[in-house]
Amino acid sequence: MMRFLQSFMVFLLLSTLATTTRPASADDFLGGPGGSDFAPVNCAPDKVVIGLAGRAGAVIDTMQVLCGQANGNDNDQPIPTPSIGPSNGGSAASAVCPPLTAAIAIQVNKKMWQGHYAVSQIKLTCVFPGDGSVQSFPVFGYDDGIGSIPAGSKQCPEHQLIGGISGRYGTWIDAVGTNCVPVSVLQDRDQK
Repeated sequence: MMRFLQSFMVFLLLSTLATTTRPASADDFLGGPGGSDFAPVNCAPDKVVIGLAGRAGAVIDTMQVLCGQANGNDNDQPIPTPSIGPSNGGSAASAVCPPLTAAIAIQVNKKMWQGHYAVSQIKLTCVFPGDGSVQSFPVFGYDDGIGSIPAGSKQCPEHQLIGGISGRYGTWIDAVGTNCVPVSVLQDRDQK
């Protein structure tokens, strides 16, 4: 009887731990399982993601979200957010949507680097906000052809665009996800 009670107590303890701890990969991010969450990096309420910039080598070291209104005006220069990630490695890299377009989706590649999976590339899908027609696929990061594998993709629902990026980082950018906003944020700015 005592052995049964001990086994039952161990079962209860393990069941409780299993329901109160979250594995690192249980989030909705694309990439590797490591790193710590970084706060969502969102564009201003009347802007959306039009690109990414930062530093990359074999993997993405740091990045900034580039925000804009996707209206093609000369005064619609990309507005960078604060930098995400602590590494100064790699070299300058960027991916910017063409004028009048904004990001609606990302495709992420990851790579085993120094014993950990990290994001090696982020491919943006850029569309015209008015009709959703796809215009280009700029890529942030470099492909050295060695060991980069698909980590997945995320697309905003219909009538939405990427308004920010969430994810995890440690030494490098470990994983990323999208924060979608209604296309109406761009239309609302035209009525002001």
